Amino acid sequence: MAISRLLAGLRVSRSHGHHLARVNGCSSRRNLCASYQRFLPRRDTHGHHGHGSGSPWTTTFAEQFTMPSLAKPTLFAVGISGLAYYAAGTATNRDTQHWAEKLGAGQWWRGISLPGSSELRRVRILDLKQRLTETLSSLRDNTTALPATVRQFVNRTAYIAANNWLGAGEGRQTSMMITGLCASIFVAWQIPALRGVMRRHFLHDPLSGRHYTMATSIFSHSAFMHLAFNSLALLSFGTTANALLRNQQALVPSGLPESTSMYHFMAFFLTAGLFSSYVSHIISTRVRLPALLRTLTSTSIRADSVAASRAHGVIAPSLGASGAIYAAVTASALAYPDANVSLIFLPFVSLPIGAGVGGMVCLDIIGIIRGWRTFDHWAHLAGASFGVAYYRYGADFWDWVRRHTPGLHLTPVP
Repeated sequence: MAISRLLAGLRVSRSHGHHLARVNGCSSRRNLCASYQRFLPRRDTHGHHGHGSGSPWTTTFAEQFTMPSLAKPTLFAVGISGLAYYAAGTATNRDTQHWAEKLGAGQWWRGISLPGSSELRRVRILDLKQRLTETLSSLRDNTTALPATVRQFVNRTAYIAANNWLGAGEGRQTSMMITGLCASIFVAWQIPALRGVMRRHFLHDPLSGRHYTMATSIFSHSAFMHLAFNSLALLSFGTTANALLRNQQALVPSGLPESTSMYHFMAFFLTAGLFSSYVSHIISTRVRLPALLRTLTSTSIRADSVAASRAHGVIAPSLGASGAIYAAVTASALAYPDANVSLIFLPFVSLPIGAGVGGMVCLDIIGIIRGWRTFDHWAHLAGASFGVAYYRYGADFWDWVRRHTPGLHLTPVP
């Protein structure tokens, strides 16, 4: 059969994010037939059915095809995002309550005044400094038996690491933790024995039926340059976005104090990445897949090998945090329009952040119009849109989340 032979011979190589045209042997040579068998049940072709309009193959193909479910990925994305914000709100409230009590909230000697967000953050930093000092002191005591040169190297390295961590600030610390998670998953990709597991659980294939990979693929990078570019962008714009969330929280009408914005940023990052994956998933299953099937079943090209080249790269697995990072970038650009950014390849050249972000968005729009497949332009635009919406409505939404999650028993004074 012409169509079955065409499907069996198709290979896809689209990527999500930066430099994913070749995913280190993970998805760049993936057989479409393996994914389509779930939606396109194959008949026995030994009867040599013809290709006329009334042939059994044509009728069965049209009747048996079922579009992938729209409800399941939607429920998953909304459900995980809701759980992320519920967990983040609860963790933030409990942390705030803990440090407020440390500062005497509710005690007679403090009166009716409550500790503010800046006071709560200062005491958290002082506590971190004390814990790091105690850890370094314990390390010095436990390395006395080592040779002097080794002991000096270990203690000095630990001191530099602790000092950098303390001076990084909460925003960069949070970005470094996310980067560390991405780096750990990258290491797992490099282990040949784990690649089957990584392909199945950390690579989102829109036609696989595994919707949880919309979340796990956010932190997954199989190519070093992809990880490096995303990590640099996250460390830069993640810190700025974290500061934006912190500053916006101080302006909400409820006046709720907040000891940390770490959990808020984590929920923001995960939800932005999920939204990007979800939009890309919907485009693949509701726009690209029907277009591909129309191409494959067209009478004019049924026996033409050109169909394979047109279908090449239309639907493929994807991975990467680019969508979530785009959200942080656009939110930062709106919050700090006078800031300048530098190009990765030309660090000595700076330009206004609005021009840089606008250029990236325009490039993605052109990529969609012209059908470029090097990057997942839909995921990028979805992330950018999420950042714009969150800049406008995120503070009120987060305040609502905190007021409706447990853990905080403080009543702000009007």
